[in-house]
Amino acid sequence: MRCVICTDLFDTGIGIVSTQCGHVFHSKCLFKWIDRSKTCPECRGPVSSKNVSKLYFSFAPDDDLNTAHLENDMCTLKAKLREKDMELESSRKKIEELRLHAANFEKILHIMHQKEFELQVELYDTKQNLKDLANLETKLQKLKQ
Repeated sequence: MRCVICTDLFDTGIGIVSTQCGHVFHSKCLFKWIDRSKTCPECRGPVSSKNVSKLYFSFAPDDDLNTAHLENDMCTLKAKLREKDMELESSRKKIEELRLHAANFEKILHIMHQKEFELQVELYDTKQNLKDLANLETKLQKLKQ
């Protein structure tokens, strides 16, 4: 049997209470619920903390209680595993996205290196043209004299 608020199995070590309408919950779960809503979590009938009854169970320690506790632990671990699987998938998607960005940056860097080389060649050519022009000006000055 499970608490419908937290979905954990009932355990004799945890306080169990009943509402006036007869539904059963963990005491901590129900009192938190009542702080937010004055209705039963199961049937939505009126509920107040004054009408809650503590339940006492007399169980002999046996495999059923141990099984219930283990089932509860297993459900909790499965939920955590699903959460971690979702985090892992999200991380994998992020890694793939970053790889694509890195590949794009590498392409851009390659293009920039090519452009830098082209500009260096153009600068060299311009410097050569300047030298040629200076030589022509010198010759022109000599011819004028």
